Amino acid sequence: MPPRFHIPLRSTTARTIQFPRRTHTRPRLPPRALNPRVSEGNKNLVGRNKALVHVVAKDYAAAVREYEECIERDSSDVVAVNNKALCLMYLRDLSDAIKVMESALERVPTAALNESLVVNLCSMYELAYVNHTDAKRTLNTWITRVAPDDFDSSCTRM
Repeated sequence: MPPRFHIPLRSTTARTIQFPRRTHTRPRLPPRALNPRVSEGNKNLVGRNKALVHVVAKDYAAAVREYEECIERDSSDVVAVNNKALCLMYLRDLSDAIKVMESALERVPTAALNESLVVNLCSMYELAYVNHTDAKRTLNTWITRVAPDDFDSSCTRM
């Protein structure tokens, strides 16, 4: 007998949907996690997903460790850098969060220079410094010197 699912559709009575029986099956492949040839990019994707599980559980220290492993594998992984800095911010370590982002901008400026990272860095400047306009002005000057022509420098909110 084909599988049946009971799905409520805007009423108190349940509707029944019937799917046709499969006539053939594909052979089961081993999971990619068991494949030793998983690429570094996929390892970072898995690591970032593990870190997000820690973020949801509000275990920011464990998430920082996962993001550090991703950054060790690929120093140009901007998502891991950005998320690590945000976790440090949630751990009330704002100075280290700013250092992580600034060092990524210095190390790999072409990869790390994206609007979301710059917006987050400027927000951290606003939280950390009384006179944040000087830090943002310095960042904006650096961006105009290094960034490509299509980069939206208004994300510094100057």
